[in-house]
Amino acid sequence: MLLSPNLTASHPLALTLASVGLAVALSACGNDNDMPDVPVTPDAPTTLACPTRDVPNPEEQTLPCCYRLSQADQLDAPELRLTFLNIVEPAGSNLAGDLVGPLLNTSIRTELFQWLFRAEGADADGDIAITTGFGRRNATTGNYAFSTGAAPDMPGWAPVTLNGTLTGETISTEPFDGVLTVPIFDESATTVQIELQLTAVRVLSSTLSESRSCIGTLLSPTRYMTGATLGGFVTVASANAGEIMFTGVNATLCGVIAGSLSDGDYCTATPQGDWTVPPDSRCDGNVCFQNGDGGTCDPAIDGVGGCNAWYLEANFAAAGVNIE
Repeated sequence: MLLSPNLTASHPLALTLASVGLAVALSACGNDNDMPDVPVTPDAPTTLACPTRDVPNPEEQTLPCCYRLSQADQLDAPELRLTFLNIVEPAGSNLAGDLVGPLLNTSIRTELFQWLFRAEGADADGDIAITTGFGRRNATTGNYAFSTGAAPDMPGWAPVTLNGTLTGETISTEPFDGVLTVPIFDESATTVQIELQLTAVRVLSSTLSESRSCIGTLLSPTRYMTGATLGGFVTVASANAGEIMFTGVNATLCGVIAGSLSDGDYCTATPQGDWTVPPDSRCDGNVCFQNGDGGTCDPAIDGVGGCNAWYLEANFAAAGVNIE
């Protein structure tokens, strides 16, 4: 997979995606919410195995969820890494279909897509702070670290803090007042393929396991029953800045979401009211709302007052790691 990225915030990001990862079987990227609940515990007989193909140090993974470090000794501040992502909104778009899902989860599994979480203040019910964002793995120690926001990382890749509440083993947060950016690298781990940019991101619900080492349940080496949901907004402007190109597809990310896999000018030449999947939300700076949730945004209106973003929602799983 190739990319010619411009990593500054003031220039368009060129996304060049090859077909690697798209040959993943569709059964590996379907809606995990339709799967039966198959609990897996350390003491229960199981034929499940953690992924090994192109996974760094696969022997360090431990069932039941392939965590790399048990969090049982740090229940007050569990640290986890995203292991599976299933985008469910915008409904009907290729973003929530079989185009992006295999690519994202292959990148997660091979650790080219690193999204970390640290929950601080988890020693009792009440206020909690979630530090989350892009991180790197130290190949020597096996530990992880959040981006410093300095070279070789970009300032926009620094982690953010989500303020929320812990009730029992369930976490929810308020929307972040800003933009969270998580890059996804190619096989060289040095060239960016995608910058995932989410405005007003929040954790709607996340349930930790008893040892706080797992979120979600492993169903196969490539699939999880997710145990958490996050939401955020993708603006039309940021989506229209990236171009996706591979066999059969030549369009901006905006076009892919809105309804065209082949028209590079779809979002600029076609009125929003004619888009197959029109934007359903309005973002004014870092404040966003969904149409139909008390907002006045009409997706059929172009220009001022019209929708300029999509609401993105995704279910995810995560597993314990050590964050330096």
